[in-house]
Amino acid sequence: MRKVTFGNVYVIPSDTAITDGGNLVISLVNARIQIHFNVFPYSPSREAITMNAEDLSMLIKNLEHLLNTTARIKDYGQNLLLRLVLERLI
Repeated sequence: MRKVTFGNVYVIPSDTAITDGGNLVISLVNARIQIHFNVFPYSPSREAITMNAEDLSMLIKNLEHLLNTTARIKDYGQNLLLRLVLERLI
């Protein structure tokens, strides 16, 4: 078995999901708030935040706990490998 790791990903947090950029969207939704983390394997714009995949995972886990909700991952591109890594981390 091979170990696959991702170093950095590019994240654009927003209140709506970006669905046309070939990215992954990690959504946290409860009755009061919606947060969408649009995750790209490449830098889509200067607005993107460069983040380590493990730091993103820790952020998502903490927000899940604080918001009392579960994160959902939706793939809007061909990001199978990135999705598998993030699903294992989250």
